[in-house]
Amino acid sequence: MIAVLNKLDSVMESLLKPLVPALLLIGRLWVAWIFFRSGQTKFASWDSTLFLFEYEYQVPFLPWEMAAYLATAGELILPVLLAVGFLSRPTALALFVLNAVAVISYRRCGQRDSLTINCGA
Repeated sequence: MIAVLNKLDSVMESLLKPLVPALLLIGRLWVAWIFFRSGQTKFASWDSTLFLFEYEYQVPFLPWEMAAYLATAGELILPVLLAVGFLSRPTALALFVLNAVAVISYRRCGQRDSLTINCGA
């Protein structure tokens, strides 16, 4: 029984091995596209972005205007680096930090029906 499972495992591995690079590329492009579109939205409605960073988002350790510029620049530049594969791991780490700061900074998680979720604000 174990020999059959090992044989099946080796057959599946040999079939799927050529797909790994393509799947990794698709994953990188998908993440890059999401962050890039977010940066485009921030850039397209810059007044709204500044308003949100001043009154809604509470970014620690940074003035709101600098945080708006850094977040927008990060969301426009880092995804391009990720998509072309230049410094992919440091770029992914920077996007992770950008996302973590966004999650920590945003005070309200949102509302669903009449239930309000309090995020510790």
